[in-house]
Amino acid sequence: MKIIFYKNNEQTGFLEIDPHQSKTANTFLEALSQTTKTSTTYNHSFTRSKIEVINDFLRLKELVNLINNSSYDRKIDVDLNSDFSLQKLFDLHEHFEDLGERFRSDDPTLSRDAYEEIINLGCEMNGLIHKLEGNLYGSQWMQALFKKPNIVRIPLTEEIISEAVPDYKKDHMYVGYGETGKNMAHIFAMNEVDLLKRQMVQPQRYILSEFFISFNDSYLDPKEYKNWCEKHGASELGYDYNNPIWYGKWEVGRIISKSYHAIEHFPEYDEIKVEL
Repeated sequence: MKIIFYKNNEQTGFLEIDPHQSKTANTFLEALSQTTKTSTTYNHSFTRSKIEVINDFLRLKELVNLINNSSYDRKIDVDLNSDFSLQKLFDLHEHFEDLGERFRSDDPTLSRDAYEEIINLGCEMNGLIHKLEGNLYGSQWMQALFKKPNIVRIPLTEEIISEAVPDYKKDHMYVGYGETGKNMAHIFAMNEVDLLKRQMVQPQRYILSEFFISFNDSYLDPKEYKNWCEKHGASELGYDYNNPIWYGKWEVGRIISKSYHAIEHFPEYDEIKVEL
């Protein structure tokens, strides 16, 4: 499997992935084969300069203003006039989670016109939030979503669930999370107890036509994770936190060849194509 990057229709680089011989990998490739295998929907957490971070922050402020000046009935009250922090990004993300939950639950107070007016703004805001979280938190990753015309979702089976892993490995490809909100591993890492208490945590439900590549190792300490869940009453709130759908990652394969030597030389791109 080869991922090819383009900028202004010119190839700028590539990644070659060796897929695992697993149900997860086979299902992911099946989902990907149902798409156009071309993506302009992507984000990543690494940048080449401080000015890029500043520009992302300015665009985030602009998106918040556009949403607040739209017909959407719930305004964003996060103050971005002075600076930004992880906590402010968490608070912003909660507004996106709220939008997704209202739409998923068919909230009668959410008009279709208001939703269609801001959904693209909300999705762009969500991407920037995760990118800036990566900048502040120190992680480095990229993801891309492939559609035809919608994202392909194939429900998890027991066999796929059994292939879950707890950790991210450097230069490995994973199935995208693709749920509105965060899973238990996400909120544990950021100690977001309030999201747990308000039952805003979401499990993995599908193999998606979306990939995630980690450029850092990330280890989930099982003892600390269990202690945190028990301390904050996850079981009493209805979460079977030991089930991998709440914390797991699904590995597709690993990078075996690439066109760059260091992450700071990662190719610039505005389009991604996949060859299977």
